[in-house]
Amino acid sequence: MTTPTTERRRFARIHFDGDCMFYSDTVKAPLKINDISFKGVLAESEHLPELKVDDKGLLIIQLDAGETRIEMPVTVNHLTALCIAFQAGTMELESIAYLRRLVELNLGDPSLLERELENLVAQE
Repeated sequence: MTTPTTERRRFARIHFDGDCMFYSDTVKAPLKINDISFKGVLAESEHLPELKVDDKGLLIIQLDAGETRIEMPVTVNHLTALCIAFQAGTMELESIAYLRRLVELNLGDPSLLERELENLVAQE
């Protein structure tokens, strides 16, 4: 059982059933998002691209049929047979605003969103 003193995660992971594209200098790969937070994304694919820990790239997360999307610079943080954990880099303001809104809608409690933002600022 995880207790508050042993839990290292400071950011809520939001389940997000959506697709994204990963781009790097050598890879272009569609991925399915499992969850997303202010600090990163957990994604999966039946055919994972050839990546290794510390590889850098860009995730494009399309939020609707229009031009609303999150552009998240990422670093590969962890790999398993089916999943890739990405750590988020510094995003443009527009992408941060879309991510903030996505987290806000899924948390359902403004005080939880404020805690998430405080943790994000504290780590900068």
